Amino acid sequence: MSIDGDMILVTALIRPHMEGHVVRALHELPDFPGFTLTDVRGQGRGRGQGGHYVSSETDLTYHRFLELRLVCRTELVGPICDRIAAAAWTGRKATVWCSRRRSTPSRASGKSDAFRRST
Repeated sequence: MSIDGDMILVTALIRPHMEGHVVRALHELPDFPGFTLTDVRGQGRGRGQGGHYVSSETDLTYHRFLELRLVCRTELVGPICDRIAAAAWTGRKATVWCSRRRSTPSRASGKSDAFRRST
């Protein structure tokens, strides 16, 4: 895969049990870019019973997810996001977002400008 031109950072939160489906779907792409998976956990806005979540020091509950990150060329973003969303679909709202890179990292230093949220 060439690193010339505009590059996009694709980030998705997927359920741990859907990891195999997503990985297989990405491996089916002709220009598979590679990816990184990280275990993450967090909380939503708390729309449970009563409409809000009140935590205590002894009762902290988190949702477990895998954060998938990959960097690809601009023209591959659509097919990659579609594959991730379809393979990770559990019947609930999916979270996949993209950020445009300002510049390509230098091969020597590996440093780059920060990512910014694309509009």
